[in-house]
Amino acid sequence: RPMAMHLGKNGAVRELLVMTGDRPFLFSKITGVLSYFGMNIVRAQAFSNRHGTIFDLIAFEDSDQYFDKNPSEIDRFERVLTGVINGTVELNELLRGKFANVLFQQKKGMVPTTIHFENDFSKRCSIMEILTQDAFGLLYRIASVISLHGCNIEVALITTEGHRAIDVFYLTREGNKLSPDLEDQIQRDLVAELSQQ
Repeated sequence: RPMAMHLGKNGAVRELLVMTGDRPFLFSKITGVLSYFGMNIVRAQAFSNRHGTIFDLIAFEDSDQYFDKNPSEIDRFERVLTGVINGTVELNELLRGKFANVLFQQKKGMVPTTIHFENDFSKRCSIMEILTQDAFGLLYRIASVISLHGCNIEVALITTEGHRAIDVFYLTREGNKLSPDLEDQIQRDLVAELSQQ
């Protein structure tokens, strides 16, 4: 199924809209590519229509003004993103070199990871709140674990305060809330994944 993307600017924040057929790990792939280009994601929403088309709207900050200074990189960004989503570019390979460089400069685990699930607030979604150490590719790593468990991210709200990331995810699995057992599994796997920082 064809993919369409639109990159816009709304004041200091850029917005990326990706429209494509639903496929596993879509959200983690998009956030991984944004991390690779040094972008800081602040908000993300995923919508789907009844024909199985997914609309991912991601707001991000380009704090180093990388795209403004290098306009040709916008084309490369779109090419890399298209390749990663279509499976012709290997995202893990791209990120591996980047992770090595960035992790080397980071302070280790100053913020312990805590994860909390809330099920009374939304009729349709389980809400997961993560408080953890901010790190390169954090959203990509969280989204990958969620996708491994067959869950959909409907909305992601990303807040960073200094070294702390406070991320809220509205999650469903096959259109329903998550079972307590599945929540426990996701929590365990995320704590294990994020303790490797």
